[in-house]
Amino acid sequence: MCKKNLVTRILLSVVLLCSSAQAVVTTPQYPMPLNKYISDYVGVLQPEETRSLATKLIACERKLGVECAVVIIDSVNRYAPAMRFEQFATNLFNQWGIGSRFKNNGVLLLVALQDRAVRIELGSGYKIAHNNI
Repeated sequence: MCKKNLVTRILLSVVLLCSSAQAVVTTPQYPMPLNKYISDYVGVLQPEETRSLATKLIACERKLGVECAVVIIDSVNRYAPAMRFEQFATNLFNQWGIGSRFKNNGVLLLVALQDRAVRIELGSGYKIAHNNI
């Protein structure tokens, strides 16, 4: 009887550990924005390049009303190992709330260096904003 309780406890512990480990692995941890326009987590942009690009993105938002964000990461696997690159970009766009909440006209440029992948994610309202240019 004592061996049976021990085996049951061990099995229960293994099941609990596996289920909690799976939850940790499958829950994506999106990075927090470094600022509104440019989040370079890898450090590939020089300070003067960052300033120049930020100036252009600010001008775009003022002139066209379209908020653009540039995000540079090493790999999607660092944040969401089981997620496709395209889905990660969409989720990051939504998580950060890029663009006007009411117009949904933001633009995200996501670059993942180790993945050798680039994605431009557009809010569903971008077509409306683009047609008004």
